[in-house]
Amino acid sequence: MNNYQTILSRNLPQYAENEQVCITGVICKKWGSKNHFGISVKDITGTVSISFFNSTKGYSKELFAIGNRIRIYASVCIDRRGSKCLGNVDNVEFLEEISQFNKEFDILEQESLVMLSIISNKICAQLVNLGYIEVSTRVISRFLGEELLEPLFAEYPGFGTPAYLSPSPSSQLSEFLAVTLLPKVFTETISFTTSHRFPNGSTEMPIIMAKAINMHKAEEKNAVLRISKSIVNSLSDKTFQVDTIFGNWDDVSPLNQNRTNGTFTYGIYSSNIPTVGRKWNSVVCTIYRFEDDKGNLLVEGSTEAINDTTSITTFTFYPSQFLNWISKAPKRQLLNLWKMYDGGSIYG
Repeated sequence: MNNYQTILSRNLPQYAENEQVCITGVICKKWGSKNHFGISVKDITGTVSISFFNSTKGYSKELFAIGNRIRIYASVCIDRRGSKCLGNVDNVEFLEEISQFNKEFDILEQESLVMLSIISNKICAQLVNLGYIEVSTRVISRFLGEELLEPLFAEYPGFGTPAYLSPSPSSQLSEFLAVTLLPKVFTETISFTTSHRFPNGSTEMPIIMAKAINMHKAEEKNAVLRISKSIVNSLSDKTFQVDTIFGNWDDVSPLNQNRTNGTFTYGIYSSNIPTVGRKWNSVVCTIYRFEDDKGNLLVEGSTEAINDTTSITTFTFYPSQFLNWISKAPKRQLLNLWKMYDGGSIYG
C-alpha cells in the first residue's frame, strides 16, 4: 500500500477528494446494516467516519468490534453534510492480529509519540525560520564542569567509565554563543531532572532550549507566541487568548494566578539574581513564564545581563506540555500529565 499517505485524523481536511490515505485508530462507533454500514475510528487527534456502503471487498459489520484497533486504507470522500470522510475502502488491517506476538503493544502510546514528535518538529522549524541555528549538545561527559548543577552519575559498563549525565544544555549553549559569536542557537535534548519551576515535568520527555544575544523585548514575546500559535492552530480545533502580566519575581507567585478557560498567561517578572559562571558572572534581570489556562508551564525563560552592553535570553519549550493541552495521552507515556489524565479510559 505504498501509494497511501499515512495521516492523523486531525489532518484529513487538508486532503483533496479521492486522495488515498491510511489512518490508524480505535473503533468507537458503528452504524447501518450488515453489509451497508459505516464506522468511526478515533486516534489521539480526533475521529474520522468511514463508509463501507460502496465497498467491493466484502467486509461485514460484525468484523468491526468497538474498541478494536485497526488500520484502514481508503479514499477521501465528501459525506451528505459536505464534511470529509473516508470511503472506497481498499484494505483493513486488524492490529491485534498484526501484533499478537507482542501483547504489550499500545497504539495509543505510539500515537502520542507521533504527536510529540510533530510538536517538537514544529518548534524547531519555527526557530529556524526566526534565524536560530540548531546545534548538538553533550548529554554524557567524562568530567563535570563547575557550571553544571545536579548531575546524574551513571556507572553503566557500556560507557567504559563512570560518566556524568548533564542535566541541562544551558551552559553549553552559552559557551557556544560566546565562542562562535552566532546571535541565536537552539538544541533539542532530554531533561534528566525536573525544575522547581516545573514540578510535574517528566524525566523522559524532550525539551527544546533556545538562546539569543541582545534579543529585543518585543521579539522575545512574539517568538514564544508565534511558535505556540503555530502548534495549536495546526494540531487542534482549540483557540487561546493571551493575557500579559508583569511583576517582581520575589513578590509574584506565578502558580497562583486566577485562570480563565482559553486564556493563556505570558508573565514577565523583574528579578535581580546574581549567577557565577566559569566564563563570566551575570545577573538574571527578567524571568518569563508562558502558561496554559490550567497553569501548566509551556515555555519558561530568562534574560541574563552579562555586562552593560550584552545580555543572553534563554527560552525552554516543553513539547509534552503542549500535547497535554491539545489532547489526552496515555499516563505511562506522559508522566507529567497526572493533573489532566487520571489513567482511566481515554475513549470513555
